[in-house]
Amino acid sequence: FRTLLTKAKEAKIDALVTVAQTPVTNAFTVKQAKELGLDVQIYGTDTIDGPDFFGTAKDAAEGVKQIVVTEDPSRKGWEAFKEAVPAFQSSPVFPAYGYDAANIVANGIAKVGYDGTALKDYLYGMSNFKGLASDIKFDEKGDNNVPAAVKVARGGKFVLEK
Repeated sequence: FRTLLTKAKEAKIDALVTVAQTPVTNAFTVKQAKELGLDVQIYGTDTIDGPDFFGTAKDAAEGVKQIVVTEDPSRKGWEAFKEAVPAFQSSPVFPAYGYDAANIVANGIAKVGYDGTALKDYLYGMSNFKGLASDIKFDEKGDNNVPAAVKVARGGKFVLEK
């Protein structure tokens, strides 16, 4: 990534967003940016989090921000879910939303069957679903109300920025 990052530095960018497909690839971007002296805030998405990110980026990871859907860890069942899915303990938000999505679709199929149009109409009109990660509702365009947040890399993990 050095060629691209050098061009970014020469262009005097204000921020860098890394959207690579894996935590380790994101880590190489972050590490090389720091090595080149690119002193800007670095942002990542859902693909940045994971042990490989911190293991590869090392100290360069500190302060990187992640823009991501977020969970509500105070919800009933959250801690039990985290314990039941040990492989995802560092970042359980995505399997939790997957669990919620599977339940929403299962509820829809139970209500309206397997007809795609009927299922879409069910989803668009469903009342607020009380999920494991958060409450979920869709608007008339199919967009959801799932909250997003900023997490910041501190001490080898991403933590919710207050």
